[in-house]
Amino acid sequence: MRIIYAMALEISIKLNEQMVLSLEDIATLFEGKFNERMLVNLERHILTLNNFRVNLATPLDFVLNFAYLEQATLAQGSYQLTPDSIANETLYLLHYAMSSYTISRKKNSSIAVAAICHVL
Repeated sequence: MRIIYAMALEISIKLNEQMVLSLEDIATLFEGKFNERMLVNLERHILTLNNFRVNLATPLDFVLNFAYLEQATLAQGSYQLTPDSIANETLYLLHYAMSSYTISRKKNSSIAVAAICHVL
């Protein structure tokens, strides 16, 4: 079970960090019980089980999800907003938030909510 945790950590680091945990390092951590070929196969198996859906949701993904969830409510207001119009109006805010280091380190869902609230 520890090898699965190690490979999940390796995939996460590969996708989210600047440095990489090499397969040689993982093989060394397990004192040579697993060779690199086995680790490559395990990584491929984990990714296949997840249908390669390993990307993080962006603030825009959250904006679209929130806006479409509240589509009926937005249509009832005096402004008759559509989810697409909400998303379009938040784009410049999302771009600014993601280009600012301190803001971009916040949760993507929080950035989306703040952008929607500003637009509304």
